[in-house]
Amino acid sequence: MEKNHLYFQKTKINNKNNFNKRYQTTNNNTQINLKKSQKINNNIIKLSPLELTPNELQSQKPLSNSIILTKPEKIDENSNEINEDYSLLLNEKLGGGSFGTVYKCINKHTKKEFAAKVESNSNNSLQLNNEYNILKKLENVEGIPKVYLLYKKSNFESIMVYDLLGPNLEDILNFTKTKKFTLKTCYMIFIQILTRLKNIHNLGYIHRDLKPENFLINLHVRDNTIFLIDFGLSKKFIDSNTKSHIPFKKDKPITGTIRYISINTHLTYEQSRRDDIESLLYIILYFFSGELPWDGTKTKTKEEKYEKIKEIKMNFKENEEYKNLPYEMKILFENVYSLEFNEQPNYNVLYNLANKGINNLKNEDKNFDNLLDWQKIEFMNEPVFMIQEFKKKKREEKEKNEENIKKIEDENEIEINNIRKTKTLDKKNSNKLMLNNEKKIRKMSNFFSPQKARKKSITEK
Repeated sequence: MEKNHLYFQKTKINNKNNFNKRYQTTNNNTQINLKKSQKINNNIIKLSPLELTPNELQSQKPLSNSIILTKPEKIDENSNEINEDYSLLLNEKLGGGSFGTVYKCINKHTKKEFAAKVESNSNNSLQLNNEYNILKKLENVEGIPKVYLLYKKSNFESIMVYDLLGPNLEDILNFTKTKKFTLKTCYMIFIQILTRLKNIHNLGYIHRDLKPENFLINLHVRDNTIFLIDFGLSKKFIDSNTKSHIPFKKDKPITGTIRYISINTHLTYEQSRRDDIESLLYIILYFFSGELPWDGTKTKTKEEKYEKIKEIKMNFKENEEYKNLPYEMKILFENVYSLEFNEQPNYNVLYNLANKGINNLKNEDKNFDNLLDWQKIEFMNEPVFMIQEFKKKKREEKEKNEENIKKIEDENEIEINNIRKTKTLDKKNSNKLMLNNEKKIRKMSNFFSPQKARKKSITEK
């Protein structure tokens, strides 16, 4: 084992030749319990496991448990290798934002593909570390991607490897013929995401960044599971010490996506469970209508825009669009708007309202099915499994156009610099020529001047 590694030794399982030299894993009630031992050579820290029963050892799955490498060896920054098990596919970019970039990643042994989020450490952000810890606690929850690795590559970036998923619901919506989802699909999405939020809330966390881009479908289109991702801004609303709800506070920084954040978040109040549910309802409203009442708000400054959006949200119940919503959807909004800061949402009431809406649609439509809109070819402009390929081609075209524009700009800049240099050189030559001519004229004028002639005659005498 090379220096500067923090590693796990896994217990021998069946095949003695596999993993026994490098890993020893333990599991007690689905969580890894480890205790630190002494430092060796000040570089390698060994972690020795607690004892396991034979049944627990048999239940272990090699390589399924993630490994945190907090003191890795130095890796060439130009290499796409993450560690001895995983490699980044830098030409397979899946997405990105202000906090990191997501690429495809491959396990070098099994050749299975994963997703890898790369976060720069230059801003001292702990978002990826926070997201990793939450995903580990949620790894047995349906609709939450499984995380495999958090790797700190030198002092410049961190990499998290997790399950590869399909396109997000924002992309799918843009590929639909109507640019919006049917009411049935909206209710089905609401029920699934509400279940994810309930499980997160039960563990004492709130998401705080709900948006369509964070709802992903499975790679297998026949599977109607919707996944919730991106827990970088998530926060504990249960105090770790007191085990009670965090206190209400004002003047908190706005966290989340402005289109979907709650009214209380606009008011700079501390977020809680009610804010997650309100954000989910705004997303469902967007899916159903194809737009939000505050879309297209134009102001001179960002602050004015935020203020205008807040006002529209606060008066949303008086909006004509709200009055035209299906009855069950209006009651959902009424229920969430009435929640107190530390109040637990009545998830069962919310489920029942959505299911009642679905049952009403069943009664109206004899051909009712349980398929989501994107599972029907006639609903889409392109098959859903082709969306990521189209996005990739579009991204490549955009990058190519940007490269061509930059090339033209560089060529123009070079040409402009050459013209400037030529003008400067011509000006210098012109000034030099003028100076030389001036000197000649001065000499000639001095030679033929009467005073010069007089001095010359006196010298001759």
